[in-house]
Amino acid sequence: MTTNKTFGESTKYPKIYTSYWSKFKIDDIHNKYESFKDIFENRNKFVEDYNLQLKQKKEGIKLRRYLNYLKFFKKRDYRIDHLECYKLNDNDNGEYILLNSPYIRDDSEDEAKIINNGWEKIYNLYGSGARSYIKKISKSDFKNYTKYYNYSVCFFAS
Repeated sequence: MTTNKTFGESTKYPKIYTSYWSKFKIDDIHNKYESFKDIFENRNKFVEDYNLQLKQKKEGIKLRRYLNYLKFFKKRDYRIDHLECYKLNDNDNGEYILLNSPYIRDDSEDEAKIINNGWEKIYNLYGSGARSYIKKISKSDFKNYTKYYNYSVCFFAS
């Protein structure tokens, strides 16, 4: 049975999930709902476990620069793939949670590097074969970053 739903619309929180992942369409040939049901349930759990806020229309320029720095420069040091950023709802300190979902093996050298760089492994939130890691950051993390790195060529695209 074919549906016109996107991955994001298949969760209980389609307004939160507006990333690249959320835009994939479910169809009978490539993306059967049943094969991604666990991921959709994990996405619902992720919103509830971390009390995520509805996505803002635009991230601030400093946050976007920080995310670009991770996407384009830190991936040399360790695997950054399918990077997503969400604001935490219950925090006035402007904290965010980053989600990194690379396609790597468990207990690999890549996984060790990710964990050694402050990421925490959680349940799968992307797709079969991907692993998911989170890292909390605050406004001070990316404000301090922009003091030392004046990188403004690329912008984060969600």
